[in-house]
Amino acid sequence: MTTLTLRIEEDLAHRLAERAKRHGTSLEDEARSVIAEALRGDWSSFWEKADRIRLGLGGRQFSDSAELIREDRER
Repeated sequence: MTTLTLRIEEDLAHRLAERAKRHGTSLEDEARSVIAEALRGDWSSFWEKADRIRLGLGGRQFSDSAELIREDRER
């Protein structure tokens, strides 16, 4: 196992401590759980969300953004 030392804002540390207390775990275990959850990579929900966004666009066609980027760079 690797040791990781983090410097975080007081508010974030306080919220993490409150979450650990609610879950009945230590601050370290709660931080480990949050990191593991964030990195779990639930790709199925990602693709479901992407499909909902695509359907929400209703098949609309959008212009090529290259021209807009070119104009912006020339300013």
